[in-house]
Amino acid sequence: MSSIFPKNLIELSLLFSFSPMVFHGSALANEPASTKPEKPTVKFYMPEDVGPMTREDSSSLKNGMSVHRRVISKPKDGSVLMDVGYNSFKAGAGSDKPYAYSKDELCYVASGEIYAQSEGKEVFARAGDFMWRPAGAATHQTKVLKDAVTICAFAPARDDEWSHRLPQSEIGKWDGDPEKKPHVIFRNYKDVQPMTRPGSPDYSDGRVVHRRIFTKQRDGAVYIDASHNFYKEGKETGPYSYTHDEVCWLESGEIEVTNDGVTHIVRTNEFMWRPAGAKTNHAKILKDSVSICFFAPARDDEWSHIVSAASGGE
Repeated sequence: MSSIFPKNLIELSLLFSFSPMVFHGSALANEPASTKPEKPTVKFYMPEDVGPMTREDSSSLKNGMSVHRRVISKPKDGSVLMDVGYNSFKAGAGSDKPYAYSKDELCYVASGEIYAQSEGKEVFARAGDFMWRPAGAATHQTKVLKDAVTICAFAPARDDEWSHRLPQSEIGKWDGDPEKKPHVIFRNYKDVQPMTRPGSPDYSDGRVVHRRIFTKQRDGAVYIDASHNFYKEGKETGPYSYTHDEVCWLESGEIEVTNDGVTHIVRTNEFMWRPAGAKTNHAKILKDSVSICFFAPARDDEWSHIVSAASGGE
């Protein structure tokens, strides 16, 4: 097909000289409108609406023993600072092959029991446990002892499906101070003291129980942090927004949220992605609720990430 565009500057000048109606009429009419950054908005996802992933060298992903759904991702959703997956495992799934990642990983064990061996240390991860795997930290063996579900976030967000997995030849390599070698850490939410918040009695009387499980200040987590949150039925808050990206998974309960005038009921097992700056006008806890939330990058302190709220947000 021949091109309708000029092939050189002479032809371009002739087009402008002898076709003024084309230039002033059609050309301007077809010019794209000025582009503005898309306004950040809160979005919701159910894991079953996202197809499971496969990998050629993983028999458990191919035979259904492990099911991995990348619920919020960089390629699909444009999430740059973190992505989040919903993973289910059948008892007996696992691997004797070491693995490590080029990204930080934070996981929450929602149910089941998983045996893991990392750098000679053995752990039996159960419901309520969180795991932080800094980039480069290796796990050498895993086995699912009871059917399990985990919620895992990676930061920064993965560029594609599997390139974050380090080659076997790179796993365990470390030329720095042995004391600073990255390693996998497990922590149960009950072992973390709930936070209080100046000017908000809800955080002292039990209507809100907010535990910051892995943090920048205490643990050195830079790219992402995680929290376990309980909200009593009837609690209301808003308006508020954050200076950081947030992804939450509702483990139990029901919450009514209104964002930019649109009301949505968040139900058990649903994910919510709030890019930095996305505003919630109002939130009401309809049933006692527990949420698992990830913030990226990790928050610098306790409350400075909250914008436009006297007592809202977390």
